[in-house]
Amino acid sequence: MYCGYSKACGTKGKVDGDKVEEEGEKGSMFEIFEETRIGNMVLKNRIVRSATWENRATEDGFVTDELIDFTSELAQGEAGLIITGISYVTEEGKNIFRQTGIHRDECIPGLKRLTDEVHRQGGRVAAQLVHGGGRSLVLQPAKPLLAPSDMVGEFFGTAPSRAMTLDEIESVKEAFHGAALRTKEAGFDAVELHAAHGYLLSQFLSPLCNRREDEYGGNLARRARFVTELIGEIKEAVGTDFPVLMKVNGDDFVDGGLKASDAAEMTTLFEQAGLDAVEISGGLFGPDRIPKELTRRSARKPEEGVFFLPQAQEFRGRINIPIILVGGIRALEMIEGLLSEEKVDYVAMSRPFIREPQLVKRWKSGDRSPSTCQTCGRCSLKAFRGHKLQCYRRKKTNLMV
Repeated sequence: MYCGYSKACGTKGKVDGDKVEEEGEKGSMFEIFEETRIGNMVLKNRIVRSATWENRATEDGFVTDELIDFTSELAQGEAGLIITGISYVTEEGKNIFRQTGIHRDECIPGLKRLTDEVHRQGGRVAAQLVHGGGRSLVLQPAKPLLAPSDMVGEFFGTAPSRAMTLDEIESVKEAFHGAALRTKEAGFDAVELHAAHGYLLSQFLSPLCNRREDEYGGNLARRARFVTELIGEIKEAVGTDFPVLMKVNGDDFVDGGLKASDAAEMTTLFEQAGLDAVEISGGLFGPDRIPKELTRRSARKPEEGVFFLPQAQEFRGRINIPIILVGGIRALEMIEGLLSEEKVDYVAMSRPFIREPQLVKRWKSGDRSPSTCQTCGRCSLKAFRGHKLQCYRRKKTNLMV
């Protein structure tokens, strides 16, 4: 049962067992900080920490104490759901250094320590699963980058990639199944499939990257088939009571790429396959390479700075599962407006939590001032240069180690 703003529930209110109690006026603070459900997962509020590569795992993908501490601080900050940074499902699917792995059973104990700590703080946590595909920056010896179709290296600024065989498609699906089962065994509350930003699943959805002529390419339904099958098979593996979320591009923002209407139509297929919620983002080359006008608009007029809201509206009328919107959200007034007008069901943030891990707790306490994140991008720039993910505008004494 989902209790929120979408057609799946049809009313607003808080969770009380299987009952929904009508509360408050539209746009009230109660609606942000009420309990809701995604599937069987109960969340304490409607604010999600969107998955962010932390650059805090070991080189071979194992959880470290510093990654647990980093995640624990987010849990203390009372975000309704924490989605951990991209976890690779196969060695060849690893796409960046010090990325968390969930590709083998030996990863489970460390991940279990992480989820135990989040639960000790009263939080909920989901693991985001990814295969880098043609966007991988990590080359494995004698293992070419895999993609739906042959792509030159210049496309993503990486090595060339080649089209996957049908056997390789099945093998990657099995890797996702195994990773999802490890996610559940490690104590996560849900799993999120990363089908945005040009990674493998995103490449299958995009007509620019997927030029196959078999059952996994061509029209909209065939381009969506890999992901549709993957969702159904994962739900069958982990059980219907374990929520499966997905991050998807509302727009690739490149000529010939995936557009909002097709992305929304694909998501109706994902919903039929068992998807429990969708997080809408954008940009085939990642959120740091979306059109600059989006970030300029945010700087000029914060209330207009929700990057992917027009794309999310394409989804609203077509699907019944909860919509999570990420991108440019920095102020409580933004969130109140989105929820009170029933445009989305949850909001997600990334960089504001890098600067202020306890932002939600601050807002809940009554301090309504916006996030102090200036969207400068130094956090990601420094991380790509090998530094730990953190805000580099914070005072030195407050930096997380």
